[in-house]
Amino acid sequence: MHGLAFAAGIGCAQVPLSAHGWLVLCLLLAVLVVSLSLPLLKRRLKQGMAATAGLLLTPTFALAWAAGLFYACGYEWGHRPAMESYVGQDVVVQGKVAAEPVWKKGVWRFRLDTTGGESAVVHIKQSREQALRYGDVLEISAVLETPSPARNPGAFDAKSYYARQGIHYALNAKHYRLLGHDDRGWQGRFFLPIRQQLLRVVNEQFPGDQGAVVAGLVLGITSEIDDVTMDSFRVMGVVHILAVSGANVAMILLPFLALFKRLHISDRNRYLLGILLVLLYGGITGGGPSVLRACTMAIVWLVSRLVARETDLFTSWALAGWIALLLNPQTLYEPGFQLTMILTIGLLLLPDRLRFLFQKFPGRLSTLLAVTLAAELMSIPLVLTFYPAFTPLTLLANLLIVPLLTVLVPLAVLTMLLGLIHPLAAFLPACVARLLLDLLILPLQYAGQARWLVRNYQAPPLWWLFSYYAWWWLFAQRKQAKSLAILAICLVLPLLVHDQPLRVTFLDVGQGDSAIIQTPQGRVWLIDAGGIPGFIRSDYDVGKRVVVPALASYGIDRIDVLLLTHADEDHIRGAAAVLEHFPVGQVLVSNSSDPSPFFQELLHQIRQKRIPILEPRAGQSITLEDGITARFWNPASSPSAISDLTDSNANSLVFSLHTLDHTFLFTADAEQPTAQLRHVDVLKVPHHGSKNASAPGFTIRHAILSVGAKNRYGHPAPSTLQQLEQANAVIWRTDRQGAIEVISRHNALRIKTWLPAHATP
Repeated sequence: MHGLAFAAGIGCAQVPLSAHGWLVLCLLLAVLVVSLSLPLLKRRLKQGMAATAGLLLTPTFALAWAAGLFYACGYEWGHRPAMESYVGQDVVVQGKVAAEPVWKKGVWRFRLDTTGGESAVVHIKQSREQALRYGDVLEISAVLETPSPARNPGAFDAKSYYARQGIHYALNAKHYRLLGHDDRGWQGRFFLPIRQQLLRVVNEQFPGDQGAVVAGLVLGITSEIDDVTMDSFRVMGVVHILAVSGANVAMILLPFLALFKRLHISDRNRYLLGILLVLLYGGITGGGPSVLRACTMAIVWLVSRLVARETDLFTSWALAGWIALLLNPQTLYEPGFQLTMILTIGLLLLPDRLRFLFQKFPGRLSTLLAVTLAAELMSIPLVLTFYPAFTPLTLLANLLIVPLLTVLVPLAVLTMLLGLIHPLAAFLPACVARLLLDLLILPLQYAGQARWLVRNYQAPPLWWLFSYYAWWWLFAQRKQAKSLAILAICLVLPLLVHDQPLRVTFLDVGQGDSAIIQTPQGRVWLIDAGGIPGFIRSDYDVGKRVVVPALASYGIDRIDVLLLTHADEDHIRGAAAVLEHFPVGQVLVSNSSDPSPFFQELLHQIRQKRIPILEPRAGQSITLEDGITARFWNPASSPSAISDLTDSNANSLVFSLHTLDHTFLFTADAEQPTAQLRHVDVLKVPHHGSKNASAPGFTIRHAILSVGAKNRYGHPAPSTLQQLEQANAVIWRTDRQGAIEVISRHNALRIKTWLPAHATP
């Protein structure tokens, strides 16, 4: 419990308050707790340690909380970034490659520890043959940047991810110079050479996907696994097997202990060799949160066997968490740490309580079923906060995979060890392992790509997660059935009965447009999908990288209406990825005869899917559901009224969305005001705030500018911003505030931005 209090103190360190304020608060609390504890200790010392411990439970619990809070604040203060004044400037940095470089899609990525004491993540575009190594001392010329935070729902938060590792800066290197090599330390001179030799054997014995998966299963290296395979593993809920955990350690340690016993090695020496093996394996695999937890618990178990004591698994679990948090308090916010700790405590507490569900099955099978079910119950809610897709087939997949891995992992390790001696020595175990790998990979790839029974789910709120895991804790403690039933109802009711408001999210797609409309009854309209024009050479797919994850994070499985305002690629290129991932009810366009090549390709793809294509005109209305109506204002109702059919901007689809209390106006790139409205609560400003946009003839409450940071067009124009300010509109910009979510509930509007205003570039 005191470990949980310590962790809670670390968590409280993230509550907004100045560092000095937290330090003072911690000191005051520590003094208060000690002052309360000492009198109790003096009065009760003669009555025995048991009574004293009971009386001191509350003060020591508070002291552990204060220690965690104080330690986290002190750690954060000691690791605060010191180069903020140079961000955005050209710099020349010298430093050492402090982690093994990873090559993917033509880019080397690695951690650089600079001579000034700061760390940065470095990206260098060059071929794989121009390899960089751990320990290389480099001089790099680049623009100093900060890693990008999450700018959209469902987006990867690189800033937080790297900050947890003590990295606050990013360098996209223009060029670099090799100054020397420094591989001092255990990592450079011992663990990495062994790791590289093992990888060499893996590449020799296991071709393609098989080698990448073996590297993930045994060494925790996932950088070589292609995106399709990795996505299949995520969809099927088995990506955890690629993270080194307690199961991996057990599947490697136990066969070695059995071998040592066959060789008639004494118990003492056997367990000592086991400890050395665990330490070696932890060093080779990199010592991440799950590795640290697994290795700590394994070592505690081996030490208990060494001294002939019973192992307290809960103590070893808590010790593993303490060590990880003492090394780096930011580990508390690492998804891998959260998952491994919750999954492990669930496996310690729940299987025996769940075995009654499988009484009719044989002993080992019932144990396997109970363990697998416990793992799923513990992991699913937390995994949904990281990855929104889920399929009930994940339970079946894990049931099939666990027995397979108990044979595959030892075989893969044996292959790697024999391959170090000679490739022919590893031939036989490698052949068997390759067959097992096919049984593992091919079904997962097929089912994952087919997305059998896969649904997207919105991440549960934090309060629900805490309540959920508290319920299972009470269940494991055999609390009263009535209390458990009441708590279960309180957990289930919010999922069944919820007041869903109208939500409109303007995504940050760079220099382009995309917005999601979600109605209270669950209808979904997607307005454009962003995109990088074809004349700009880039392999970045806005639809795949931004729009699809955003839709999935909201738990969206189907798009009722895909509205493509006009044929410009910065509005529609991302729609190709959307059509691949989501069924679409119908598509609305302004002019299906527009000759733009990509637009026609997209229409061909839509027709192949037999999706109806409609062309709304001014004056038409569509009722989304009771109380919510879309009215179109552009293009004109008849072709003769359109001045120039080739002007796709002027003929953009313009429509207003009306609720009982609020009005939204979506203008796309139509620069001339066409809507005869008196008041608009939320205006999507025409053409990214172009200088040619005419002043609207209605009052505006909120103005949304969908623009790319430092775009080549100079959007938004100062004159447009001035007009909006004169209209007393509150201005929101995607280049400065990321995605902008507008919630309309009754007569209130609530606006949330993915980036705080002070974090704007």
